[in-house]
Amino acid sequence: VSSLMLFFVVRRYLAAQEQVQATLSHSRNELEVRVQERTYDLHTERNKLRRILDAMPDGVCIISQNYALNYVNPAVEQTWGPVAERKCYAKQTLRWEWHVEQSQKIYEVVGAALNELDSDTATLYIFHDVTEQALARRKIEEMGKESAHQAEALRLAHVELSERAHQLAALLEISHTMASTLELQPLLEVILDQMKTMLDYT
Repeated sequence: VSSLMLFFVVRRYLAAQEQVQATLSHSRNELEVRVQERTYDLHTERNKLRRILDAMPDGVCIISQNYALNYVNPAVEQTWGPVAERKCYAKQTLRWEWHVEQSQKIYEVVGAALNELDSDTATLYIFHDVTEQALARRKIEEMGKESAHQAEALRLAHVELSERAHQLAALLEISHTMASTLELQPLLEVILDQMKTMLDYT
């Protein structure tokens, strides 16, 4: 009887173990299917993003922590040529203006951190050509400076003309006085008084 009872207990235990194993196997299979589906979805989304970045007229690149170029779009390659094995020691600020001496172009560069990209931290940089806007802005600034210089020169010329007009008026007054009197002492006093309005003296 004990052996029979032990047989049934062992049989029941083995049946339960088989059921657990079957459940675990089913769960593992479902998990693998979900992982494969998620991997496919991520791969699809990544390809979509890559097509979008490839179509952008602005230059786009992704730089790893060790300055390797993980990705560049065609706009970058058209501007700087092939980038295989090249490094990019870019600034770490989020936004700046970059003047390229070789091409004489000015780019507005925007950087954004990308975390957990292939288990690594990288930075996305977008290069937007702002050469025309920057040159126009500089021209406006130069015109503003030139206008300020012209305004100051005009003010100085106006001051000088006012002084000259005052001097001419005093000389005209002296000439009228000289023509109207023949007495030397009053004439000299009038001339000295008129001269004092132009030149301070003791």
